[in-house]
Amino acid sequence: MHSERGEAWGVVTAGVHGLGRAISERLAADGLSVMATTRHPGAASAAWAAGVSEQSGVLVRVVAWDPARPDSDAGVLERLRQDAQAVRVLVNNAGPFHRRRQPLADVAPEALAQLWEGNVAGGMRLTQQLLPWLRARGDGRIVNLGCVGSGAASGWTGRGAYAAAKAAVASLTRTWALEEAPYGITANMVCPSDVHARDKERADFGRHRPHGADVAELVAFFAGPGSRFVTGQVVEMAFGDRPRLKPGERTLSPAADLLPQGAQVRLARESEIYEVVDVRTEGAAVEYLVRPPVGEPRWVAGSRVRRLVGSSPP
Repeated sequence: MHSERGEAWGVVTAGVHGLGRAISERLAADGLSVMATTRHPGAASAAWAAGVSEQSGVLVRVVAWDPARPDSDAGVLERLRQDAQAVRVLVNNAGPFHRRRQPLADVAPEALAQLWEGNVAGGMRLTQQLLPWLRARGDGRIVNLGCVGSGAASGWTGRGAYAAAKAAVASLTRTWALEEAPYGITANMVCPSDVHARDKERADFGRHRPHGADVAELVAFFAGPGSRFVTGQVVEMAFGDRPRLKPGERTLSPAADLLPQGAQVRLARESEIYEVVDVRTEGAAVEYLVRPPVGEPRWVAGSRVRRLVGSSPP
């Protein structure tokens, strides 16, 4: 193994599942040690990290972090002090996406605050905390994740609050690029169109719309040495959707109402109460990742999920 491989670290928020997993695995394959954050680390995420570490030959760590909880920052910083020789890359991927469409007139203040904390404030806070490491390197990289239309602050019917949060991230990206240029830090943003849930972790490239591999490829470019003169860019990955210019009326699935993250549910023929962690769709088929009170989350068919009356995400 080359002696320089793995000496620098990358931090990928929400880096254990979905697009974050694809990005973490790609950065590790490129020789960057990776610290992937997740709200709820467990045996499954530890096993995944160990597998990626063995395959890539670099260290891969999982650490608990919640963008809505400033008190969780200390755990990331302490783990970095223990393991990291130098932090060179920060990928701000975390942030909730409310799958149920809602006009702005119906968005509750609590939901707006959750979107803002998860997508904007948390990433900005962590970026501030990691700046000393990034500046010390002299070639630091900040890569933020957004959606089609973020750079132009485009409207998005039914998802206006989320679109507004990502537009704020685009503005922050451009400001980071201006302010951190004297320290050799670049800041860019990757804005994919709808990546189907089943495709988020795929290692092959999409033909008609992005897969996880496509997003990870562009993130890896912005994280690598070839992008040293590219900064302040908000780049769309929207080949299949580009003729429409904005996400407009696109939906994740023909299913009318997908349950949001945090919803309390029961499964058919079971009495235990679960929490919805994620959802994936394939055509009209829907599956939910549900977490029991004790144990690891698991994927179940949407037909088995029964939402508790009156329950709502935190």
